[in-house]
Amino acid sequence: MVAVCTSWVVLFIKHGLEPSNSPVLGDGKGIAQILGNIVFNYAYITTLPSWVNESKSNVNIKKTIWASSGFSTFLFIVVGLLGSLAFGNMPSNSDILSVINSSPEANIFTKISVYAFPFAVLTASIPVFSIIVKYNLLQTKLPKFGAILLAIFLPWIIVIPFMTGDRLLYISNYASLFFSSASNFIIPLLIYLKSVQFRKNGRTMTDHQKQILKEAGIDPILLEQPMSPSSSVELEELQLIYRVFPRLDLEKCKRVAIACITLLGFIIPIVIITTFVFQYAT
Repeated sequence: MVAVCTSWVVLFIKHGLEPSNSPVLGDGKGIAQILGNIVFNYAYITTLPSWVNESKSNVNIKKTIWASSGFSTFLFIVVGLLGSLAFGNMPSNSDILSVINSSPEANIFTKISVYAFPFAVLTASIPVFSIIVKYNLLQTKLPKFGAILLAIFLPWIIVIPFMTGDRLLYISNYASLFFSSASNFIIPLLIYLKSVQFRKNGRTMTDHQKQILKEAGIDPILLEQPMSPSSSVELEELQLIYRVFPRLDLEKCKRVAIACITLLGFIIPIVIITTFVFQYAT
């Protein structure tokens, strides 16, 4: 991926960077097309629980997430900014890959990377989400064949007819805005706040929660029993492994979560409304 992005950056520079090609604010249709993709680029939160469960004990979870997210953001900014400076007049129904492929500065490696990039991205994401969806469906008592059909085959059946034209882009944008934004940025924070409330309310579970734990092979009595002081200390030390800001206690983390939900609850509707307004105003 580093080699691919580096080759693109070199191509952008060779093509020529024009500051006027990248205004501070683009036109409405361009903004409408890109907002959903920006949200989708960071829609990895739902995969973290599965990844944490599969990771080895010596993996530093916080450093791994911060490093990968930070490096990805750096690549997004560099490739996006330099690409806009080089190809400012790109057609609205096109994308950067087709522009790179048709550029006179493109060499053999660059052309190969254009075709290899979508496969590399898809092969790294589609199987992960298919597995997650399949196991979620299995937990709802859906038969294994039905879960495989809905999680693996149905998405391809739906997507293939939309491979031509720009309808798939619209579906991706709106799905990211409505579903990915909620499932990756709002619901995890709500689950965290609910877990904090569970700890404060005497660790009492509903019958449905007990049934879920029993199906997972966990005795719910162990979780409902009051914790000894030593167990509480051990749990606190364990939670520090996953806590983004270790110096913040539980109450401060709760306040941060509430502040994030409030902020996101204000930003996400604005993004959705802006997308619709710009999309249909052009």
